[in-house]
Amino acid sequence: MRALSVGFSALAAIFAASSAMAADMPLYKAPPLYSWTGFYAGGNIGYSWGTSNTTVDFFDSGTGVLLASPSGSFTMNGVIGGGQAGYNWQTGKWVWGLEADIQASGQQGSGTFACGPACAPPRACLAGEQPIRAHLRGVDRKEALSGVRATR
Repeated sequence: MRALSVGFSALAAIFAASSAMAADMPLYKAPPLYSWTGFYAGGNIGYSWGTSNTTVDFFDSGTGVLLASPSGSFTMNGVIGGGQAGYNWQTGKWVWGLEADIQASGQQGSGTFACGPACAPPRACLAGEQPIRAHLRGVDRKEALSGVRATR
């Protein structure tokens, strides 16, 4: 039993000495937990739906006179997706960056526009009805970014 008591006393003395040494160590500033500096990339995919508002002009095929300009709309739907990539630099609370993205789209739609009574004989339109087809191919952007970090 006496040996066990001596062992515990020795262990307690080691811990007491190490905590005293820790109090004498120089203090270091902790590194920041995170930084906005670095490269990033990502992708996206989704579905888009919308409306195309269009005006079609009908002309007399003999004289070239405008006969009618009906306006109308048709739906445009399709898959849209793309990717983006950029790089940010953080200096203090300020964050600066460059980003580029590209989006491709399968969004499309079609409609038919009729000339109406203005195309009735004796006038002759090139076509009494005009089919319209629209397709949104995609977009790309390049931009510079700046901002202030809102956290500590």
